[in-house]
Amino acid sequence: MQLERYDNEVRQYYRTRTDGNKEMSWLEQVTATLNKEARPFMKDFINTKGFSVK
Repeated sequence: MQLERYDNEVRQYYRTRTDGNKEMSWLEQVTATLNKEARPFMKDFINTKGFSVK
């Protein structure tokens, strides 16, 4: 219940701050962020330093 209220508050905040151009809840933002691959370049970098990564 609290998360739903917070989502609505964040959505309203963005709607107000961007004149309606951005309408996204906190949960939608976190989900989008966590679905992105983080630091995809690191595996190659670590391999060039002599460490093997699976």
